[in-house]
Parts: sequence; structure tokens; C-alpha cells
Amino acid sequence: MLGGASAAWALGLRPAILNDRVEVVQPVGHRLRSRPELRVRRDRLVVGEVVQTTFGPATSAARTAFDLARRGGLLRSVAALDAMLRVTGVGIEEVFAVATAHPGVRGLRLAAQAMPLADSRSESPRESMLRVVLVRAELTAPVPQFDVRDCGRFVARLDLA
Repeated sequence: MLGGASAAWALGLRPAILNDRVEVVQPVGHRLRSRPELRVRRDRLVVGEVVQTTFGPATSAARTAFDLARRGGLLRSVAALDAMLRVTGVGIEEVFAVATAHPGVRGLRLAAQAMPLADSRSESPRESMLRVVLVRAELTAPVPQFDVRDCGRFVARLDLA
């Protein structure tokens, strides 16, 4: 089934994090090999972590968000989480539930750092990354998509305020 960035694409996310390779998740014990155009990940999936898409079976939005949160460093991890939350409507509590179901997996520590920083209001990877940098610098957490009003009349919308 589709996994990682390929599952994110099948679920409606068209992010800059995608590359040319199709990524699939295969249950542990199977023998499909990676090829230049195909990346095979072997992983344990639990009930509810597979959904049917127009492109075939894929990991669920919560599982896909969890998988993306486990890769690429904190900034990319949060950016991927933000995008998955925004596009798919999955809640961060559902991603936490998937993490709880997979103790000890590779990248769990990174995902645990990224999940509390996720915010579905972020509208671009750079915006997510800047927000994380500001929070880690111990500045007040910026508010994404902040409406500026003058006497109740809309004036502008700021990416971060």
C-alpha cells in the first residue's frame, strides 16, 4: 500500500516534500525490494491504519502524519504535520494515538517533539518552519493566520503575528 509522502499525495496533499519515488509500506516479513523509482518500507500496521483511496490502499491520514513526523529533522517534521492536519482534517490527538500504538519505532522521539508544535492553521512549509524557530528561541508563540481589524472592519491577514 502507499505510505509516507506517496500516501500524503493520495490523501490530497500536494506538498513540496514529495520526490519522484513512489513509497510503499509492506508488512514485516515480505520481500518486495526497493528500486530507483520505488521505496519500500517495512513496518507494522494496526487495524484502522489503512484506507482505500482512488489510487489504491494507503496508510490513513493519522498514520501518514505520524510517519512523516518521524523523518527529516524537526523543522520538516512539523511542516509535514501541519500540512497533513490542514489538508486531511485529521486531529493531532489521532496522530498521538497512532504514536501510542507504536512504542519504540524509529523516529518516535522526533515525532514526540514535533506533535506538540503542530498547528493546522499554517499554510506553507516555510511558515511552519519559521514558527518552530521562533518557539524554540523561546519567543512568544506566534499566531498563524491572524486577522487585523480596525473598528471591526477587516484590514489584513498576517501569516504570523
